Amino acid sequence: MPNNFKRGNDFFARFRNRGYPVAIAEGDSWFDYQVGAKFTKTHPTLDLLDYLAVNHDYAIYRVSNAGDTLENMAYGTLGGKTIDKVRQERPSLFFLSAGGNDVVGPEMAHFVNHAQSGLPVLRIDDLRDHLHTGTRRALERIIDRVSTAAPNVEIFAHGYDYPLANGKGAFKLPWGYLKGPWIKPVFKAKEIRDRDEQDHILESLIDEFNDLLQDLDASFANFHHVDLRNQVRRNEWANEIHPERSGFERCAKAFHEKVASVP
Repeated sequence: MPNNFKRGNDFFARFRNRGYPVAIAEGDSWFDYQVGAKFTKTHPTLDLLDYLAVNHDYAIYRVSNAGDTLENMAYGTLGGKTIDKVRQERPSLFFLSAGGNDVVGPEMAHFVNHAQSGLPVLRIDDLRDHLHTGTRRALERIIDRVSTAAPNVEIFAHGYDYPLANGKGAFKLPWGYLKGPWIKPVFKAKEIRDRDEQDHILESLIDEFNDLLQDLDASFANFHHVDLRNQVRRNEWANEIHPERSGFERCAKAFHEKVASVP
């Protein structure tokens, strides 16, 4: 890692000039993790994109923003800076991290029944309807617009790993405010206290989302599902939904291996 490495787009031009594959990255906090960042020369906080750039030699221009939703990416920001940059660079690669904020977190309340309702805890039909209508349409819009702007692009989207309902939020420096927790409050409101049941619900949410990405992988020749499930060890979660550095590094390795497997 360069001693003067900085997060963001500072190194994009330098890496591009070295002949590294060019990628435009749109996404959420897995592509823009600034929580608890220590901007030092020897020990910066890195996210998935940083490890892809530094460990696996990509020139990545990021237009990602922590907390961004898939709907905003598809119908908001995509039409501006993102597509403009894709047209300008004509990249061979487009990386996407989107949908997690639409499934896991406060939105979970729409897919989970109260423990005392006598109903199955997971509203699986509601979840699948949500994923295969609005979520699928938003992803298809991104695929279409990016492919039109760069006809030879290969698009890679990951499906996250199984999060933990550990009640941990994220502390952001230097302002010192707390974000999250995102999951535990939903389970508390629904009186779902059993840890195994919580894990089962979270695994089902992530599995269903990955199933959608696999369906899109089979439907679009230039869209590729990156499976990151079971890459982050249980002790490698910084909080409920973000890995520690070692978890992000392992996810970046799996992401790179998927990219390298595509002719």
